[in-house]
Amino acid sequence: IGGSANVVVADVVASNGVAHVIDAVLTPSFLGFDLAGLATEAGLTTLVDAAVAAGISEALSDPDNSLTILAPTNDAFAAVEGLADLLMMPDELSALLLYHSFEGIVQSSQLVSGPVSPITNLSMTVEVSDAGVVFTGANSATVTAADVLANNGLVHVIDAVLLPPDSTETEPPMETEPPMETEPPMETEPPTETEPPMETEPPAETEPPTLPSLVDIVVDTEDLSTLETAV
Repeated sequence: IGGSANVVVADVVASNGVAHVIDAVLTPSFLGFDLAGLATEAGLTTLVDAAVAAGISEALSDPDNSLTILAPTNDAFAAVEGLADLLMMPDELSALLLYHSFEGIVQSSQLVSGPVSPITNLSMTVEVSDAGVVFTGANSATVTAADVLANNGLVHVIDAVLLPPDSTETEPPMETEPPMETEPPMETEPPTETEPPMETEPPAETEPPTLPSLVDIVVDTEDLSTLETAV
């Protein structure tokens, strides 16, 4: 345990227990380990190797950090398809490990069922029940060892590597109902063709009346007999 101490007075009985007086202050082991050291001490060697490959091991060792880590076991990492290739892709690996990381220290007693926010801000939920604590992203992982303290954070050991949801997947647009079909306008009958006006024959040309000659007028008029004789 972080040092040793000698019992100088034993079996001091109290009303609610027994005390042993010691000659030194014992420090818990986690105060001697940062997150990286704690993971190594706990046998989470694949997590440590992945952190080194992703270039984030220094963050796990930084004493100024305060992080909560969901730490998959070695068996959990071994179940990831294409792990060897993943370890050769630092950007993808870093994003995966940060999906298992939270700002600040979050003890299991502080967890309530609902959404949680890893450093990557990708979707994740936690369900807390009598059966245990289960984190869910694209898949689920159960906490097998909770509240393992380090001097710069806290670890919850989980039995699976959590995969983030596909951030490129978008919901399909809502289907809109097609516009109602409107009835075509009623066909109107074309205007009836009117018959052209009947052609009328031009009025018959009438011959102008034949006027009697002056002689005929004189002959036919009794009062002009003298004139007729003269003519």
